[in-house]
Amino acid sequence: MIKILLLCANIMKKSIKNIIKTCFFSFKKVQYILSDNKIIK
Repeated sequence: MIKILLLCANIMKKSIKNIIKTCFFSFKKVQYILSDNKIIK
């Protein structure tokens, strides 16, 4: 039972890290696009 809980916790940690990473990268991409548009204008 404890092993299963630890496994679930590890999976959750990994998925949360992945979600944060993807959010961070998409945010960076949006910032880059916005700055690009400013340079063009």
